Amino acid sequence: MSRKPTTSASYSRSCHTNTLCMDTIEKLHIGCAAVTVLACTLFFVYVTVQTIRPSRVLFEFMSLRILVYIQICEMFASIADLYSAGTRNNSVCILQAFQTQFFEFAGTLWTVCFSIFIFCVAVYNLNKKGTVEIVFHVIVWPTALLTSALPFITSSYGHTSAYVCWIDPSSTAGVVWEWLLSYIPAFISMPVVLALFLLVIVNMAKRYFYE
Repeated sequence: MSRKPTTSASYSRSCHTNTLCMDTIEKLHIGCAAVTVLACTLFFVYVTVQTIRPSRVLFEFMSLRILVYIQICEMFASIADLYSAGTRNNSVCILQAFQTQFFEFAGTLWTVCFSIFIFCVAVYNLNKKGTVEIVFHVIVWPTALLTSALPFITSSYGHTSAYVCWIDPSSTAGVVWEWLLSYIPAFISMPVVLALFLLVIVNMAKRYFYE
């Protein structure tokens, strides 16, 4: 049986349907960004209330401070999605793309730092926590800034859709930056974080059953 040729009308309906699907997905993305901003705001309110209490016990824990840094990164990455949604201003688009890349990359680094810190405390009884925190800051923020500036070399920041600005994958350079600055770090960080937490669990189980 011969395949029925695609008519221009059916092609038009298909394109229209795909456009609606993409619009729906992108609007959901914006909605998730708004929910993230709200959740981070509530988290910061809670931390602030706990911090200004006389005891100030909560913010004295370095692990909780790192969680605050992670939430800051998530919040500002989501804010970028909100203020640039549907913008046609190229400067605003580039600013949003840079802000998204910077804070998402920093958030990934802080997540790895969090798992490293928990591992060192649980397994090696880390004592010099203040020094470690300074080292984390020195590593995370400059690294995120440097890597986020790299796509400017090839002018790769721009519109990826009608609602989102990030690294434009329409060029070879853009695809390379996407893999180097987003996908590969994510593929590396996830098993590292998982492995460190598994080691922490194993170490705690050994202490519980054999000590």
